[in-house]
Amino acid sequence: MRYADDVADPVASVSGGTYSDGTILTVTLSCATPGSEIYYTTDGTAPVYRETGEVLSGTLYTEPIIITKSTELLYVAFAGGMNPSDIWYEEYIIGEDNRYARGDCNGDGDINASDLTYLKLYFVGRDGYYKNAAMDCNRDNRIDIADMSYMKRYLVRKPGFVLGDTV
Repeated sequence: MRYADDVADPVASVSGGTYSDGTILTVTLSCATPGSEIYYTTDGTAPVYRETGEVLSGTLYTEPIIITKSTELLYVAFAGGMNPSDIWYEEYIIGEDNRYARGDCNGDGDINASDLTYLKLYFVGRDGYYKNAAMDCNRDNRIDIADMSYMKRYLVRKPGFVLGDTV
């Protein structure tokens, strides 16, 4: 639930996803809150800030971000005297880099019950659990409760079931 003293959530012009080898993405970040500033990282860590709004890590967004290789982009918006936005996450997988195979939500290289737990904790808004392309288990370009159903079916699957198959 958002309140009047919350900064609006920032938006990336290009959604995370899998792109063909050699793709060059130009990502712009924007926020509807007047006077807001956006801080981002491209190494998979979240921008760190104090409750006072002092930013301890992250880069101030001032120009489009050029993405030429697989990148995890996390970003957050601040405005004086207001609560910061939520931290948002986009993962861009370029070419054959499959660090996060579909369903490997926590990125540990295996698809198992801990990935289902990661997905559940993301849905309940637990700090430290960020959206990534691997969470789109049913390949509909959304991360929603249907992905949990696919993950459960995968974990108790009959031989031959692959994440993304039609249920």
